[in-house]
Amino acid sequence: MNNDSPNPDPLLAHEALDRTSMLQEMVDNYLLLHPYVAFNPDVMTLVEQASDALAKAYQLIGEKAK
Repeated sequence: MNNDSPNPDPLLAHEALDRTSMLQEMVDNYLLLHPYVAFNPDVMTLVEQASDALAKAYQLIGEKAK
């Protein structure tokens, strides 16, 4: 897909929002709450950054979809 052209299908943004939300929920529920991650602060930091990045991506997708 050419990034210089507008999205050909407006439903793509909705799909991207859904998938981003799903992935963030999985990171939060299956990694942030995992005992191994909880006992390893360096791992926890990276997992938190991943969750934060997904949250920011979700917001950006939503803004661009307006």
